[in-house]
Amino acid sequence: MIEVVRSGTRFTAHDAGGELWSVELGDGRDGNPFREAVHWPAAGVVAIGLDQRVVFVAADSGMVVSTLTLGTPDGGDFFGHLAIGDDATLYVLGWRDVVAVAPTRAVRWIARGVAIDGIIWREQRGDHLLLDAEMDPPGGWVSVVLDATTGRPVER
Repeated sequence: MIEVVRSGTRFTAHDAGGELWSVELGDGRDGNPFREAVHWPAAGVVAIGLDQRVVFVAADSGMVVSTLTLGTPDGGDFFGHLAIGDDATLYVLGWRDVVAVAPTRAVRWIARGVAIDGIIWREQRGDHLLLDAEMDPPGGWVSVVLDATTGRPVER
């Protein structure tokens, strides 16, 4: 298993044998405090979320293989958190939207407007994603349930 350590915008991957690679992403001037990395074995990559994107880095070499930009052409979302679901789908939680990404790195679906200012992963329970969404900042958190297959709201 690969563990990734972050220092600012530098991400360094380690396994039992020591350091595998290190990559510098961004200059840290974007103002988004959320940065996170997760080893995604089903896709053969480490997913690194920061700024308004998720960068997919080959787990064995540290080479950037693709990038997912968050938001829409008329307005960007910002990265918040990453979670891997029961079926190896990567869920990218932005400040407003949730993006489901298949192990091929193709986007399965995007649920827009889930929150106003932040989304927190709680768990996947069968076909449902249990999330918390901030709807009335600061502190106006509500529980949200999305269908894991389609991203459609089930309960709010």
